Amino acid sequence: MNEKELAQKASDFGLKGTSYPSVIEAFNAAKLNAVKNDLIFVGGSTFVVAEIL
Repeated sequence: MNEKELAQKASDFGLKGTSYPSVIEAFNAAKLNAVKNDLIFVGGSTFVVAEIL
């Protein structure tokens, strides 16, 4: 499922956030928005975590 379809389904349940077309783009956005002592947690499937490693 692409990120836009998933974002719409999440919105139907009242969830809010920003969607990205790839794990790497989401991770890079998290790094850009983080400040010095922030922790970025990457979770989900092994496939998602493997993309970051």
